[in-house]
Amino acid sequence: MDKDNTSFSTLEHSKEEEYGAGVNYYTKEELVLMLENSGFNVLKTERIGEKRELDYTLFLVEKRDK
Repeated sequence: MDKDNTSFSTLEHSKEEEYGAGVNYYTKEELVLMLENSGFNVLKTERIGEKRELDYTLFLVEKRDK
């Protein structure tokens, strides 16, 4: 992960940006796959939070019928 071309740890990012909460970072594609494998259809994705250095994506999903 890169912040102004300087590597920093997820722990450092967590302390600065996520209030010390434990975090995991996944790509949008990884999250779509996890949702689909968990029985959801991904209807739409939209990038949000453009002012931060990490991409944040909003997912619109529906639970598949069994």
